[in-house]
Amino acid sequence: MPRFIKRTDHTSFTVSSLSQALEFWHGALGLEIVRQTDFRGGAYIEAITGIPGAELAVANVAAPGHIIELIEYRAPPTRTKLEPRICDVGSSHIAFEVDDLDGLLAEVAPLGWKPHGSPQPIAGGPRKGYRVVYVRGPDGIVLELIEPAASQ
Repeated sequence: MPRFIKRTDHTSFTVSSLSQALEFWHGALGLEIVRQTDFRGGAYIEAITGIPGAELAVANVAAPGHIIELIEYRAPPTRTKLEPRICDVGSSHIAFEVDDLDGLLAEVAPLGWKPHGSPQPIAGGPRKGYRVVYVRGPDGIVLELIEPAASQ
């Protein structure tokens, strides 16, 4: 058992538009929306975020075995968009195993999710024959999509 850590609770992504993010996470990926709420600012949310004047809308979607939290900060107005390369220190991604990689790529392309390259087969090891690709969404979020080999 790790010291201090009991379990993983959720992974969070800051998005520019909660409604557009839900088109992808709920609409295209089919993840269930399990909670939506607004935080209109105040001392409580400022103390948690460290952001004076923070106002935000939050939605949680359920991935198999994990919760994804999507946050749209509606204030303060001085927000910026980050787009680190996947190799840049501090960048991150989440990986999903999928059952139809090509179908998913076709479904998410109109929503602004673009592959970094083309799906590549894994040449060796325990995942030999799997296909993998990174995709980046309109908010700079990166996902790794992994499709098991046909015989899996």
